[in-house]
Amino acid sequence: MKKVIFLLLTLTLYSCNNDDDSNTGNSIHYMKIEYKNEQTNYITYYYEFYFDSEGKVTSFHFSGLDPANDPDNSFVSTYEYNNEGKVIKEITDGQLYQSVNWTNNIAEVYNHLNQKTDEFIFFDDGTIERHYGLNISNGNITRKYYYDSNQNITHLENDTERIQEYWNYDLNKQNPVNLLKSIGIFRMWQHPYTKNIFYSRKEFPIDEEDHTIPLKIHEYEYTFDSENRVRTMKITNDIYNSIQEFTYQ
Repeated sequence: MKKVIFLLLTLTLYSCNNDDDSNTGNSIHYMKIEYKNEQTNYITYYYEFYFDSEGKVTSFHFSGLDPANDPDNSFVSTYEYNNEGKVIKEITDGQLYQSVNWTNNIAEVYNHLNQKTDEFIFFDDGTIERHYGLNISNGNITRKYYYDSNQNITHLENDTERIQEYWNYDLNKQNPVNLLKSIGIFRMWQHPYTKNIFYSRKEFPIDEEDHTIPLKIHEYEYTFDSENRVRTMKITNDIYNSIQEFTYQ
């Protein structure tokens, strides 16, 4: 159940390199993200994140529709870091959920059964190569994440082709999900983090000859609070609309 819940965190995510500089001096100590039904404005579930004085995530609280009667739909994760500020453990409801071994520019992720699930290679130009599904049959899937000089992702590739592109960045607006960069290595199977907000994401067919027409185009709309931070984010495509509302302290 927790795995399903984590997959729902489709916030548009980051520059997940092993450099933690962007977190230094963060003035935000708490962020809440509410997911709402567009038609009813009803909150379907929400996340709460707590940060230390350096901007690293210390804990993550999830609450679903009915946590009192469905305890698996509510949980708390905490995080541990090494002396270099790199995340090394995720503890969920008091039990080890994931861990990381760092060796130079390579990070290996292990699940609670001590099975290696992911391997990341961080290149000097900002590119990230990820191999995941290492603990399952037909696993070892490759994804390559490419970033520009502004720490914003430009596109994703698999072994042979481009599968996603990110367009129309606003370099004057910060992406609130970039605040979660310190735990990004545990969320890389979601959409990658970006430093700034963007307005279009193109998701191409995989293993198809014709890539001239995207399979999906996701459009993003934002509102901002008095401090020019993202207050709401609406994602629209041909299948669904979703709204995320952000609160900061």
